[in-house]
Formats: sequence, C-alpha cells, structure tokens
Amino acid sequence: MVASIDDKGYRDILGMYVAGEESSTFWKEILLNLKERGVEEVVLFVFDGLLGLEEAVKQVFPKTLTQLCVVHQIRNTLSYVRLSHKQ
Repeated sequence: MVASIDDKGYRDILGMYVAGEESSTFWKEILLNLKERGVEEVVLFVFDGLLGLEEAVKQVFPKTLTQLCVVHQIRNTLSYVRLSHKQ
C-alpha cells in the first residue's frame, strides 16, 4: 500500500499493489506508475531497509529524502545490545 500526506495535512491512499515478492524493481515500477498518474514530488519516503529501494526512489524522484522506519531502526539497534540490557 502507498499512503500519502499532502501539504495541507490530508491523508490519502495512492494505491494498493500485490506481487509475489517484494523487491526494489517492484517498487520502482510502483513509483513510476505513481509519477505517470500525477505525483509530482515526494518529500519523504519511509521504508523498511529493502536493499536497492533507496536507489530506486532516487531514480524516480531525485529530490526525495529517505528514512528508515522507526520500528526497523529500533530492531537494528537492538541487535547491538546485550541480551541482559534489552529489558
């Protein structure tokens, strides 16, 4: 699913997409589809760290900032924390 928040703060679902597996190529096709349908600019793209996705975003929307989602940032950080300190 692709969701957006416009410059006035309104939320919208831009599309629902289904594929056999998630890949950066699949997401690049989605981004190209959104551009063809009139999306002119993406200010911030939040993603889960899928390899190659940041590059795909930059190819379609070059000015876009990217950020790893907070849940994935925490999970990645916790992999460096000792088990006894995770509590």
